Amino acid sequence: MATLVTPSPGAIAAAFYAVRTARLDSARPILELFRAAALDLDDTEAILLPQTLGRLLGLLDADPKRRSALLDVLATFDLFEALPDVRRLINGDPAPEILLTAAKLASNPGVRAEDRNAVVAAIDGRPIDRRVRDILRVLIDPKARADGGLQVAAHAERWPGMEGAAIDRIAPLVGIDDVGAPPQQKWLVAANLHEAGVSLRRIPIEWNSEPMPGWLSPHMVVLTWEPARFARVIRSYPALSAAQLRVLPRAAFAHTQAIRLVADYYGADRVVVPPVSTSLDVVNPINPEVYHLGSFDSHEVAVLTGTRRADLYTTLRDVLPPAQKVDHGVYWSFSQVVALRTWQYFRAQPTGRRPSRGLLSSLVAFAGGTSPTSVGVTADGEVLRREGDAWVNMDSDQIYLEPVRSLDSVFQPFELGGLNGGRLTHDGVPALLGPTGHSKVHPVLLGGSPAVIGTRIPVRALAEYERDQGPGTASRAYGVDPAILSDVLPLGFRLIQA
Repeated sequence: MATLVTPSPGAIAAAFYAVRTARLDSARPILELFRAAALDLDDTEAILLPQTLGRLLGLLDADPKRRSALLDVLATFDLFEALPDVRRLINGDPAPEILLTAAKLASNPGVRAEDRNAVVAAIDGRPIDRRVRDILRVLIDPKARADGGLQVAAHAERWPGMEGAAIDRIAPLVGIDDVGAPPQQKWLVAANLHEAGVSLRRIPIEWNSEPMPGWLSPHMVVLTWEPARFARVIRSYPALSAAQLRVLPRAAFAHTQAIRLVADYYGADRVVVPPVSTSLDVVNPINPEVYHLGSFDSHEVAVLTGTRRADLYTTLRDVLPPAQKVDHGVYWSFSQVVALRTWQYFRAQPTGRRPSRGLLSSLVAFAGGTSPTSVGVTADGEVLRREGDAWVNMDSDQIYLEPVRSLDSVFQPFELGGLNGGRLTHDGVPALLGPTGHSKVHPVLLGGSPAVIGTRIPVRALAEYERDQGPGTASRAYGVDPAILSDVLPLGFRLIQA
């Protein structure tokens, strides 16, 4: 069983203030309260957020309205770690709302068996209304008989994997795998998904009690940061498959990416998706709206630019610092990848001027253009636009007569020792926007991580699955054609090994 750590008095005090001051008269009071409590946490505070909120229950006896809202938060976001604190409330106040929260949390296999058994005993032994008891039994026991519309809906929501469950009556169900989840980012993802209208189920790192049948459904989608570790869940729920997984990037935009992944799975008519101005298929990656987006980690930057990872943290640290820091990871934007790739491209030329490091800052600062063919660069850091057959300086409007390379040329494969007819070898730098025949890079798609064309499946996730589960397993698990898998796997392994 996992070691339990007690939240600090400071964390409890800060959460108590957030709960006491959250606006319960807003349109989404549960969301408002949760976001207030989860705001500006460090990693330890984020990890212990469920226990922290559980401790607050005993401090809200004089404020039943806020205590009720907090109980809703615990159940809505599946904060099962708070069940021991909910149990303590049951001992003194067997109110239906307390038992309802306890029953929902007790279904999670992350709770201890003794806590689950105590909830069952309270439901069976406390003097409560028969209709309430019937609902509670449906929530705590997947084999309980569900009579009437309310019980049927409650049973389907809690046990969607049971045969005959009326899943058409419930909100889209999304699992969030706790394994490898960035502590702060996980709660941001959960909040946005709740706002999008889905029902949440947290999949714990380890089982602390026997997994109940039907708690997970073969029809749900599961978001994860470490897909290779999902095998532990499939062992307990063999009806599930890796095809239900959607991998989230360790990047600041993961919470918006999560909504789009869920909408792709269930359909946009069932999930509230934030509006976007333009379809990904028609947005050029150097369009001013997206050129500075993206969250490329050091492995992706190294492979897509032909740079050693060590150089990113040493010789290039001052001229190309990471654009983002999320939890313990650092990430570079698409504009930085383009800048570094261009610098490497000029360094790879067998003749001509050595590139200036000013080229890096020029391309990072560049606002963006209409297409890679309309933007030119020079080794000394000039960024130019095409006007007819001429190249014109962006700032001075002077025609440039020296040799110019378009970004389109830079985006093609090249060898670090020089161009080689566009041929990609293991030691070469792959094409930027299409590293292989069946993979794609776009700053709006998975933060730029290479993905299988037509999907949101990261190429590296396929390679990691093959590495951990054996040859041929990723094709079956992700539903990827073996020929496509053969095309993208070498790139995936390069990303792992970079």
